Amino acid sequence: MWSKQNHFSFSEARKSECHINVRLAVLDYGMKIIMHLHLSFSHIEVRNQMKRAVL
Repeated sequence: MWSKQNHFSFSEARKSECHINVRLAVLDYGMKIIMHLHLSFSHIEVRNQMKRAVL
């Protein structure tokens, strides 16, 4: 009885840990995408400003 309950709580803990890991992976991926978009947008903006400065 006790060992069964202990095993159950352990598997629940593993499940929640997996959820947290998935969440962190998604957040990390999202941050990378946001940073990439931000960098590419600022790069375009810099190029436009340079064109204006040249013209």
